[in-house]
Amino acid sequence: MTTYQFFTTAWTWNSIVVSLVFFPAWPIGSAFRRRGRPLYFAGAIVVFLLALVSPLSALANGYVFSAHMIQHILLVLISPPCCS
Repeated sequence: MTTYQFFTTAWTWNSIVVSLVFFPAWPIGSAFRRRGRPLYFAGAIVVFLLALVSPLSALANGYVFSAHMIQHILLVLISPPCCS
């Protein structure tokens, strides 16, 4: 498998992760819209999905420990400040 094939086929659209992101996104997103920062909230959602749905998640699930640690960095240090 080439790198291109891996990056195009390794997306894992887990329905639980996607539903946990998009169902609460509407009421929380409306609160962010009132405060004037909807792009920060959208950025947090994109970072969250990149960490849990992208090929980074496939690499982190038992193959590369550094990919697992990058997931932690994205979920703990990057995504929450976008929402505050």
